Amino acid sequence: MTYHSLTIHCASLCLDVMSAPHFWDYTESDIVAFKEEVVSQIKARLSDDEKANDVIEPFASGVLKVLIYSHLEHTKMPPASIIDTIQQHFDDLMFYKTQSQILFE
Repeated sequence: MTYHSLTIHCASLCLDVMSAPHFWDYTESDIVAFKEEVVSQIKARLSDDEKANDVIEPFASGVLKVLIYSHLEHTKMPPASIIDTIQQHFDDLMFYKTQSQILFE
């Protein structure tokens, strides 16, 4: 699998959040409310030549997916699983977007 550079940043973000002792006290709604902060963190890592709108949403939703899954399962996902989950989520959404554009052209 080829990894986007933001995949590693997003995995690191997930690990940081899950390492906080109060993470396990959050509700699912609390985690979803992190979205603006996650988007902000991703935007800070984008290079000028990247199209922000094309990558921010898939990565932000991938981060939330990992955090919610870990919270619901009461376990930290291993780093390699976090990386694979985020990248696969990104790839799936980008594939769907590409296919939608082809179908509706």
